[in-house]
Amino acid sequence: MKRVLSDCTNYQILKKNKHPEALQELYNLRPEFNGKPVYFFYRKAQYREGLLIYDKQDRTFYVFDKKTNEKFDTFASWIKFLKIKKIFSGERSALATIFFEPNSSGSNLASLLRTRQTPYWKNYNSANIAEVTLLIKLFKTSRHEFFDIRIRENVEGISVIFFGKEQKIEKYLIIKWQENLIFYELNILEKRVKKINGIEIGIATERTLSEIEKTICYISVAKICTGQKTEGFEKVVQL
Repeated sequence: MKRVLSDCTNYQILKKNKHPEALQELYNLRPEFNGKPVYFFYRKAQYREGLLIYDKQDRTFYVFDKKTNEKFDTFASWIKFLKIKKIFSGERSALATIFFEPNSSGSNLASLLRTRQTPYWKNYNSANIAEVTLLIKLFKTSRHEFFDIRIRENVEGISVIFFGKEQKIEKYLIIKWQENLIFYELNILEKRVKKINGIEIGIATERTLSEIEKTICYISVAKICTGQKTEGFEKVVQL
């Protein structure tokens, strides 16, 4: 009997995520994709081909790797398998890098499951998800102030979580993409912040990797001042 490779952490993630796992969600949404080829672009012009097959016996949608014939019940486990095989290094988002034709400028998985296509490969001045994810991971391994941060991929971008005393969440930065535009959201001690070092929150514009790097570094070292109680607010938070 052929083994099925799966991401063992996937179930715990799903319990906290309002969306079902992407591969199974794809079948629920588009059952006609059974038997359709699929392409994982690990670089802008390089991909690995897979085949989508629904198994009626165990009621599971699988992706078969065309080269090895291994089968996977999540896109994440397929991508992890290819990373272990050293096809690529770093991190890849299934939503952004799974395509349905051998062309990375076509429609990706996010465009079907989340209604908005999240850009991944760089065609403009703004940084892309791959660059920012790699930058944060480099920080995490090379700068002591980033050792304890947590990184989460969102449907439209990346979350960076900074912890304070007793491992309580202190700062929660979200970097979101809208086409080629980027905007920030930031919560400090569960309160929304309106500006980060003079940059307005919630305004989508082109942002370079250098600007994002400076913003993340500023947040990591910024001291928090909690003011006296104010009517309507438990705490006044300033950066």
